[in-house]
Amino acid sequence: MISADSLKKAVYKTLVYSSLFDFPLTSYEVYRYLIELKIGQGPIRNRLPKLRGVFKKEGYFFIGSESDLVARRIKRKSISQKKWLLAKKTARLLSVIPTIEMIGITGGLAMENADEEDDIDFLIITSPGLLWVTRFFATVLLDLLGIRRKPGEKNVKDLMCLNMFLDKRYASVSDTERNIYLAHEVLQVKPLLNRRHTYEYFLGQNKWTEKFLPNLRDIKNNNLNALSCSSPGKLSVILSIVFYPIEYLFYFMQKKYMEKKMTSEKISPHQIQFHPGNLKGKILSKYSKKLFGVLKVFSP
Repeated sequence: MISADSLKKAVYKTLVYSSLFDFPLTSYEVYRYLIELKIGQGPIRNRLPKLRGVFKKEGYFFIGSESDLVARRIKRKSISQKKWLLAKKTARLLSVIPTIEMIGITGGLAMENADEEDDIDFLIITSPGLLWVTRFFATVLLDLLGIRRKPGEKNVKDLMCLNMFLDKRYASVSDTERNIYLAHEVLQVKPLLNRRHTYEYFLGQNKWTEKFLPNLRDIKNNNLNALSCSSPGKLSVILSIVFYPIEYLFYFMQKKYMEKKMTSEKISPHQIQFHPGNLKGKILSKYSKKLFGVLKVFSP
């Protein structure tokens, strides 16, 4: 049986994390994004109004009394809907590259929480052994269209940020990278292109997320297609054979160019992660500090 104290702490964790993104939650969303505790909606719905330091406005719950959070969320949802049109158009353009198995939206837009000046973050999963060839063609295509976010660019409004590439064979997050931030990033992904059930395969390779977001993981599992694995298509196999000899040439050429501008990026032959300004580290640090303060005051 889950104790009242465990539920209280889990709700505080969830609201503290969402507060880092100025994102108040409905009762259902608190259940959906509940951190490190698997429980039904009923107990959460009953407990939320009774928690110290938790405020409610227009059906949204949040830590503290900042009154404009709800208006900000509603405004961001409207902004996000416009950016979704750009994201879908870009995904259609990128879909001409046959070695792209999946295109997903991550970051604020995936949560419909984008600001006017934000860029649009993409996750791309490639055919096995063709990550760097795929990145080259995707980058060239968006550069020709003038819509790719480039390193050091200050005005990034509505630009496309290809901030994560994964070789399908390496679609799981490594053990050392598994935390609440990346669990959210994985489960928040909204697929725009999903060839051969690659999205389902991606979720299947990241079952570790259940530790951090068990309710959300369950919801995702229930909505998945029955086929949870995928095999490469014939064209993908042919392209792998054709381009495999030059894949490592593309890797070394692009890596050499990128090294001049690298900060907190992580690159390997099979994965690319761009996190400008080490956003992940900053979020986790803020989360830890704010959670400590909230629990000290409201759940001693």
